[in-house]
Amino acid sequence: MVTPMSGAFTKVVRTMVIGAALVAIAPASALACSRSVSPDPVGISGADFFSYRIVEAAATVDVVLAEGSRPRVAIHPDLMAQATVFRVVERLKGGSPDRFTLLTAKPLRTTSARNLQPQLYIDGEGRVIPDTWLKEAPWDEKRLLTSCAAGYINPEPGKLYLVARDEAGRLLDKIQIYQGDHAMEAFSFIPADLPSEGPWHDAFTYAASEQLRNPRYKEDEVEPVADDGMATAVFKRALDAAAVAAILAKTQAIPFAVRVSAGKFVDEARVPLTLASATLLKDSVDQAHANLDAISDVRLPAAEALDRYQPIQFDNHGGVIRGGHALIEAEDRLAAAKAAGVQGIISVELTGDPAAWDALRKDPSVEQVMTGARIGGRRYAPAITTGEPKFTWDGIKGAALIAKLHELARR
Repeated sequence: MVTPMSGAFTKVVRTMVIGAALVAIAPASALACSRSVSPDPVGISGADFFSYRIVEAAATVDVVLAEGSRPRVAIHPDLMAQATVFRVVERLKGGSPDRFTLLTAKPLRTTSARNLQPQLYIDGEGRVIPDTWLKEAPWDEKRLLTSCAAGYINPEPGKLYLVARDEAGRLLDKIQIYQGDHAMEAFSFIPADLPSEGPWHDAFTYAASEQLRNPRYKEDEVEPVADDGMATAVFKRALDAAAVAAILAKTQAIPFAVRVSAGKFVDEARVPLTLASATLLKDSVDQAHANLDAISDVRLPAAEALDRYQPIQFDNHGGVIRGGHALIEAEDRLAAAKAAGVQGIISVELTGDPAAWDALRKDPSVEQVMTGARIGGRRYAPAITTGEPKFTWDGIKGAALIAKLHELARR
């Protein structure tokens, strides 16, 4: 496979899209609702091209299982959004918690066929331009979409998705695709086609593995910058919501993200910065309990893998073996969490001021307060889980892997 940075890759992409869509040539500024020609679906070369740039721009990239809406984390009832829980099945980049929330359209239902297919145009210079794509649901009036937009993410519970998030934990929105040009759409929420069954899973995995081996920024390239009013506080041990509330009350810092542990399993509840509230502390602990008690499994993706792949592929296809291992490991992590039970809050992300950060650093319950640092121009988000991206698939395979997936599919 050629890399997205090579001249050969650019030639492949340009040849593909020009040959398939000569009639769709139009300037980027003209790609609006009144279109004389429909856009083209993104193919393998296009998926490689976009995935490399999406993964590079994202803070975290994961294969996740949509678990459903959980009302414990309150979102204003007048808004078109609800908090939906996703469980990480496979980490491709970054250290996402085992569970996190995004704002989705309500009610949850199967996304329309149009929105399942990322599409592209070609502009007057022969460049690949992404069509409009799904957004995280709005939490304020400024994020309401026009009729030209693709709509809001609306996952189907029990299905797997590829999700790229930014350093604030929100769904990645627009990214720089061409140097010196305006930011364009990011295909950051895509149904996770099974390995070898479609372009996106393999493209995201390849892009993440390449960037893991050849990082653009090194871990020691940290730039201290002026305080931006946000910080992450990590506690020495898991605390209950009342204890954390008492600590924060002394500083007037307000949480907008809370991470709760159940053994090594980390459950995160996050709201937009403008909705930061002390009530999120108790809501997050209640949410973690509800998440552990809820029925959440990988029966559907396990059954799909067994249905689509031939037995020989479970023995010699690296992507298929890795995907099977990811499903098994995700269920093992959840089982361990259920056995451990919810233990308490281990870290919070906060809004506040330098005086609040100084006060928190002096508190005997606080292990560390991180604020204002940048790596490669991005806000530094500490690793919050022991799970790290990996691209090996040693372990069970073949008949043993098939038997384990059958066990998951029957649960």
